[in-house]
Amino acid sequence: MKGRWPMSTFDYIANSLNVKGNVIKKCIHSEQQIEFIMELNRAVVQCPNCHAKTDRIKDYRWQRIAIESILHQQAFVRLHKRRYVCPCCGRTFFETVPFLQRYQRKSKDLQMQIMVSCFQKRSFTDIAADFHTSTTTVIRYFDRLHFPHPQHLPQVLAMDEFRGNAHGQKYQVSITDVEHNELIDILPRRDADWIIRYFLRYPKAERRRVRYVVMDMSALFRSVYKTMFPNATLIADRFHVQRLVLWAMERVRKDIQNTFPKTSPYLKHNKRILQKRGTTLSGEELVKLRCILSQSDELRRAYILKEAFYKVLRQKTELAAKRELNKWLAMVMGYNLDAFKGILRSFKDWEAAIIQAIIQPYSNGFTEGCNNLIKTVKRVAFGMRDFNRFRNRILYVNWQKRNSANALPSS
Repeated sequence: MKGRWPMSTFDYIANSLNVKGNVIKKCIHSEQQIEFIMELNRAVVQCPNCHAKTDRIKDYRWQRIAIESILHQQAFVRLHKRRYVCPCCGRTFFETVPFLQRYQRKSKDLQMQIMVSCFQKRSFTDIAADFHTSTTTVIRYFDRLHFPHPQHLPQVLAMDEFRGNAHGQKYQVSITDVEHNELIDILPRRDADWIIRYFLRYPKAERRRVRYVVMDMSALFRSVYKTMFPNATLIADRFHVQRLVLWAMERVRKDIQNTFPKTSPYLKHNKRILQKRGTTLSGEELVKLRCILSQSDELRRAYILKEAFYKVLRQKTELAAKRELNKWLAMVMGYNLDAFKGILRSFKDWEAAIIQAIIQPYSNGFTEGCNNLIKTVKRVAFGMRDFNRFRNRILYVNWQKRNSANALPSS
């Protein structure tokens, strides 16, 4: 049906499309969509061929242009598009449409709205459905964006791997600033030589500015650290250090569980009590703990080692941390549990980085949070094989969490 919309509404629509004057002639409004009939004002224009001025009209063509939705309905402009003819060279050309790029059928604002929607944790298919377009169109618009590589390195830099299955590689690497909680880049492969080549983009003076490098206890990342960051102090991730101790205790529990079938279900169902800090247990949990530890002297010793390690983690100075860590390692040697022997080797190899993990406030906690965000983006997208698209999507979704989606990051 033909809508009797007030002229102020037509003016508002015209202004939103960056055109002036009485250009919207009428509105056709149905249950499914809204269509505005538009004709731009005649103007003196310049010939793109010989640059002569003219306002001579050859003919008109109708063009249908999708614009941003109005009142939650799909909206279009049906433009009576003017074609000019140059009196000097005879060249014909269409008038310029302020809200439309050349060869496009969607307005600039609608294209921008589609791109900004890609910053959300949603699949391209869902976004396409919202805008009544195809998935390939949404992907094509998004691929116009490129999230810039950082120009500077953070003073506290963290590296971690995640399983992305992109670019023909199983694992990718996230680089974060854990001082300011910012995801700064995604690398396409977990390969020491490739990561080193990436950091070689930065001058040596820039790499010397990095004060701390945080990582899990990875020999690969440590080789990158030694090569690239001569002035930085290495920090092992506190969570991974603590997890090694918990895993060692868990191995003892499983061995005892397999040795005594009758008590196996009780040990299995109450394993969370063993993993919790002793100071956080309720009265009922303490009763269960005493019952569990009475099953095996080995399990009791493993639990004592786990609890003693929390004292190491409470130290505030390098001297105190080193003293308590050495005391704890001496306990491990004295208790002579097979499950803890691997810890002796690892802790001696990473001693300096572990001490820094104890006394410094930095960890890979934020980086692990970014990896969880990456898993969510990957899941809602049903996987993403193109690495550049994968990288851009992750960085833009993360950027949108930290900023308003009304503007794009500068590239």
